[in-house]
Amino acid sequence: MLTLLDSTGTLIDLTDYTFLGHMAITASGPSVAEFSFEVQDQTTSLGEVMIILTSGVTSAIPVPKSTTVARPSASFIYDILFARPAGDYLRLLTGTAVVVA
Repeated sequence: MLTLLDSTGTLIDLTDYTFLGHMAITASGPSVAEFSFEVQDQTTSLGEVMIILTSGVTSAIPVPKSTTVARPSASFIYDILFARPAGDYLRLLTGTAVVVA
């Protein structure tokens, strides 16, 4: 769950906002997973959006098999952006995610 605030610390009404997100092996590489987003009820949960990775999406993330460790893992780059009603995009988060098989 993300809670978005403006520069004054006020919760942002996310009505009509669109969110995008993905994971990739490298910053310029193709996506290996796409995030889904669910904007919460802006009457009761102002500024909140749920980030979702379904079991089908996570099971398709390519983690190399290993003969030396019981639970192999792989690191991926992720980005989460949102489109404001004016049509411009703003990067909210970027980082590294470790996926364990």
